[in-house]
Amino acid sequence: MRKILIILLLLLAIAPLAFAKNDHKHKKQKNLPPGLQKKYERTGELPPGWQKK
Repeated sequence: MRKILIILLLLLAIAPLAFAKNDHKHKKQKNLPPGLQKKYERTGELPPGWQKK
């Protein structure tokens, strides 16, 4: 019983670390290439293929 309790506590301690790595990936934003960045700043629109990204 004691071993099971220790294992559960360890899993609960490790689980948030695994999910923290995934959250970090979603926060990254890709920068646009310079030409597209300039066009976006001027017109506020991107070509159709870039709108999804």
